[in-house]
Formats: sequence, C-alpha cells, structure tokens
Amino acid sequence: ISHSLVSSMMMAIAAIAALAGVVMTTSPLPARNTVGSGWGTNIHWTSETRPGETAMLAKAFKVARMDFTWGRIEATCGKYNFSAYDTLLTTMEAHGVQPYWILDYGNPCYPEILTKADLYEGAPLQRRGLPRAGSPAWNKPCSSPSCIAAFGKFAAAAVAHFKGHNVIFECMNEPNGMGLDSSKVITALCLAAGAEIKAAGELFVGPATSGFAWSYLNESMADGILAAFGAVSVHPYRGEAPETVLDDYSRLRGLIQSHGATAAEKTLPIVSGEWGYTTATKPCVYTDKCDAATQAAYLARMWLVNTLDKIPVSINYDWSDGSGSASDCESHFGSVSINPGSGGQPFAPKPKYTAALTLQTTLGTFERVAARIVPTTVAPADAVKSDVFVLPFENATGGGQQGFAVWSNYSAEVPCDNAPVEQRSDCGHLFIDKGDCLAASNPKGPTCCWEPNVVTVGGPQCYRVLKEEAVTVGFVAPAPAKPSDAWLVTGVLGQALGSAHTDAHGIIMVATGVGTPVYLTPTPGR
Repeated sequence: ISHSLVSSMMMAIAAIAALAGVVMTTSPLPARNTVGSGWGTNIHWTSETRPGETAMLAKAFKVARMDFTWGRIEATCGKYNFSAYDTLLTTMEAHGVQPYWILDYGNPCYPEILTKADLYEGAPLQRRGLPRAGSPAWNKPCSSPSCIAAFGKFAAAAVAHFKGHNVIFECMNEPNGMGLDSSKVITALCLAAGAEIKAAGELFVGPATSGFAWSYLNESMADGILAAFGAVSVHPYRGEAPETVLDDYSRLRGLIQSHGATAAEKTLPIVSGEWGYTTATKPCVYTDKCDAATQAAYLARMWLVNTLDKIPVSINYDWSDGSGSASDCESHFGSVSINPGSGGQPFAPKPKYTAALTLQTTLGTFERVAARIVPTTVAPADAVKSDVFVLPFENATGGGQQGFAVWSNYSAEVPCDNAPVEQRSDCGHLFIDKGDCLAASNPKGPTCCWEPNVVTVGGPQCYRVLKEEAVTVGFVAPAPAKPSDAWLVTGVLGQALGSAHTDAHGIIMVATGVGTPVYLTPTPGR
C-alpha cells in the first residue's frame, strides 16, 4: 500500500473525528456481577433456527458473538435496515445473554482502488486455513477513503440505534486472514468506527486477529489503532493445551504497554474473542483437532485459564456443529450437534456443552476470582507445582463463600512410534517443513515427531506425543478454614465425585481428572 494512500486514509479519519467533535477516549469494560457472565459463544443466526435454541444456549453461555454484517444491513446504499438485529437483541435480552456484534466485511456500495495483491502485501495469512475464494471478505475489501468513511457512518448508525443495550461492538473479524486487510487499512477502519462508537459511550473492541499475529499487531498498534478501543480482542487458536496461552497474553500486554499513547491505552484489557478446538476426524489436518472428551475439557480449561489471567470475556467457538462431513474441520467446533436432542431439547448436546453448563452452574455464579494458589503437595512425583492450577472463586456477599477449580496440564511424554492420533499435540506451525520440525532450534522441540502420511492419518504433521495423567493436589485455602469445612467435588461433565475436607493442618486434598478440572463448591448449609 502506498504511503500517500495511507496518509490520505488517516487524514480522512482525523477529519471525520474533528468534524464530529470526537475525543478518542477509552470506554472501559463494564463490571460483571458474576465470573461466568463473561463466558460466551459464537452464533451464526439472527433468528432461532429451532424453537428453544436461545433458552438452551443461555443456560451455559452468557454472551453471544455474531456477525453484524455491513453488506446485509446496508444492502440499499445509504439506508440501514437493522430489523434482523432488533429481533436478535430482543431474543437475547429476554434470556439474559449479552450481544457481542462484529462490524465486519466490505460493502459493494463503495468502490475500491486497491487490488487483492496490494492488500496482501505485509499481511501474511495467520488463519488455520485459507479464505474461500469468492467469499464477500475476499472480493470486497474496504480500503478506499470513501469506503472507510462509509464504514464510520455505518458504525455511527449502529450505535445510535442500539445505544444503551450493553452491546459489545467489534472491529472486523480476523482481518489478517479472512479479509486480507493490511494492518494500515484495518487501523483506518477501526479508528473511523471507534470514533463514533466511543463518542456514544459504548464499548468497541478489536482488532480480532486470528492467532497472535505479532507483526500485524505490532504494526497496527504502531499506527495508533489502540485509540479506537476499550479492549484488545484476539483469537488465541492453537494446537496445544489452553494453558500455553499465558505467555502469549503476557507478550500482548507488553505490546499494548509499549504502544499505548495514554495511560488508559497502556492498560487496555484483553478479550478472548473466539477460540475453540474441532472434533473433526481424519483427514482433517487442523492442529486444533481433538476428540469430544478433550474438546470438553479444553473448553473448561480455556475459560479457567482466561479467568486466571483476568480476561473478562471469553468466547467459545462455536455454538453448533455444521452440516459438513465428519472430516470437515470447520463443521465440528460446536458445543451441540445439528441433531435434535432428547427430552425436547432443540439440539443434542456434545460433551463440550455439558462442560460449559457444569462450569457455569458450579463456579460461574461466584462474584470474583482471587490469586492462583500454589499447592503444598502434588503427586505423582514427576509432576511439578507449576503444572498444577488451583483457582479460588469467592463471594463478597452471602457469608464470603469460597469455591475452587483444580486442574493440571501435567503430561507424560511418550515415544513417537505408532502413537495414537488423539495423543498427538502440535509441535510446529502452519506450513512447517520436516527439517524445521525436527530441528533442535524448533522452539517447541526438541522432541518433535513428523507424520509423513498426514492426509490419511490426520494432523498435526509436526507433533509430540503427550499422555495426560491425573494429579493429586494438596492446597491451603486463602481464607482460614476449619477442619470441619467440606466441599462437594464435581467433575467437568457434572459427575458427583464425593467431597473434600480440610485436615487438621488446613490442607485440602483433591484428585484431578485425566486432563480435566474438578470443581469444589461449598457443602449446602455451610
């Protein structure tokens, strides 16, 4: 993209903000009454696809992220039709679900002056797969000054129509992948929309990158994109276990701190705007492929590790499976299958839905989370305390009750030969070759394996073999506990696992599942 074009785009945005009398200030994320109120899911509809769908969703998910498609709303140039989203808003508010809407993709009403090659320059794909040729995101990028100004007007109309309804608005969706937008284009778009949304006192987040696209994030922040937002959203997809995200969040906070132009920008919170694992079967080669039991455990661990790291909103991908074949990677991120459930349920729940419902109804109702507890003891002997997570949940009211989530990412590494696909964890990156996979310099190595028959066996092609194991954990509650204190222990899928008690030394002992969390909640009446 030429420097002159970028300058004209940025000057146009500055002019729009000046004419509107806009001051680009940060709108903070609203306080939440319960921890679970920030746990949500993606959807792909504005009207229920089956009766009872929202009621089922709302039991497990308290935020619903949906495309707020510009080309659909402004199908007639210069006129906005929000009726479909009025319906969606009414439905969500009736069930206590917060809307999270993505202002996304281009609009054929506005001409382009850049080619797809121009847009791709400096913006390598970070998405798990390539964008589909022929999709609106591919063919209708929004990069001309007239299109960017129109995007700002679209945002202004949207926030005027939905102001006061606690909607989270987001700038685009995976612009580094699906839309092929350069970091400079996405900065101009987000600043145009952000000026309008923040002037109305509403929340705007972004840039919703696919993965932690470090060059893309660094370049857009250097161009001033943080001024548009009240929070920074990313999609932390990965082939590894959820706990590996902690280092990425730390690095992202460092970028925000270094690029923020004001104290508020330097401390912008992070939102996990989309993240999941697929249960597609081979030959799906996505590195985030796993079985249904692991998908359920990872949903719980995603929410818990995000909560640990003070991520206030965590969006699961996805609500429902699609209609593709069993090996269609994109069709099996869902929490429910497309088949009707028993007992009048609109959809048959997958184990992931049960995991979300269990966590929401056990610990999601608590008001806050305290600091991670370092365990006093762990077993087996080769497990280390840093592999164990003890997260205390607290209520400031109602007698100050406590609950705990206890889990581990402890895994024993086993040889590559003939290892089952379900035990393989990603050990590389998209398009890695065999040499780089097996090299000692591989940052995920040096014990990586290579699958030459990935098309027939299934991915990831560059992998390591990890077998998760149960861990017995001892810890001391942060508030004084009496030997008579007891907690009910619940498994990730709602299994009743007995109770845990405080011993004479104030230590609580509990066993985790194999790669799955357990939840301790106060015994009724205590």
